[in-house]
Amino acid sequence: MAEDGGDDVRPDAIPRPARPARDLLRLRLDARAGFVLSMVDGHTTVQTIIDVCGLPDAEVVALLRTLRDAGAITLGPPAA
Repeated sequence: MAEDGGDDVRPDAIPRPARPARDLLRLRLDARAGFVLSMVDGHTTVQTIIDVCGLPDAEVVALLRTLRDAGAITLGPPAA
């Protein structure tokens, strides 16, 4: 996943919603970003989202970065 020079989206990271759902609806997301966002539950790892969503790995990582940069999600360490 670090082929583009960034390793900030680790496979074992846990994406978590950073805003209430009603605020997320205000973001201008395309269908793919919305689809990936729908899998962010605060428990599922980045790798699991990649494995189940059916999009190319690099695209999922890019979408997660976009969501993070938009303030929609945070990427945290895995639960202990």
